[in-house]
Amino acid sequence: MFRNFVCDKITVPSCDEHNTYKSDQDEAIIKGMIYSLNIKKKSMSLSVQKAIDIALPRFKQVKKLVYPSKMLNDEDIYNPELAYISNKAEFDDWIRKISVGLIFNAIGYYEENNDYKNIFVFDSTYYNSPDTGMTSEEFLAQYKDKQYRLSLLENLKWENGWVSGRNNYPKEIYYFKIAFFEEFVLYRHHFYENFLVYCGIKICKDTKDSLLKKLRLTTASTL
Repeated sequence: MFRNFVCDKITVPSCDEHNTYKSDQDEAIIKGMIYSLNIKKKSMSLSVQKAIDIALPRFKQVKKLVYPSKMLNDEDIYNPELAYISNKAEFDDWIRKISVGLIFNAIGYYEENNDYKNIFVFDSTYYNSPDTGMTSEEFLAQYKDKQYRLSLLENLKWENGWVSGRNNYPKEIYYFKIAFFEEFVLYRHHFYENFLVYCGIKICKDTKDSLLKKLRLTTASTL
């Protein structure tokens, strides 16, 4: 997903058609994140700044896929400028693919007893644009709801996810954590120090056991 960083990648099998489609999503969404970071001009790590510098020459292309927008017109409330990916459904689909890919990477086969049709995605950093006619009150209600759900998720017992080798992405660029709740496995994806997205998948006992084994092996290898 993150070009120009020499690293060992977590990979899974894919046919040419779907691999190409996934690559197109990577290109649009990752550049959209970087475009947003460049707009915000906030302090960031050298790794994130490197990612922005690499993408800068292609920002004209990015603007065909994402657009800057203010969250509210009322300066007194909350008015950062963000980049909005034109199709939110595409972003959720992209997160689902990453999360399912991590399951396959851990267990090594397609488990038909896992529920891959009803995967939930919670993007803690995404808010509906006021371009849709949202009022200040509606935005604040959305904000409070997100903060409540975020607090519930953050109270779960999260463990560091696995890596593919010794030479990995800088943690400032991407890392994930994993937790279990009842019949669900949950992923906590963190991109570019600023974007935090959760994904939950209902899994069977065999998959849960395999994921726990993967986590134990990962923990043991870092001790």
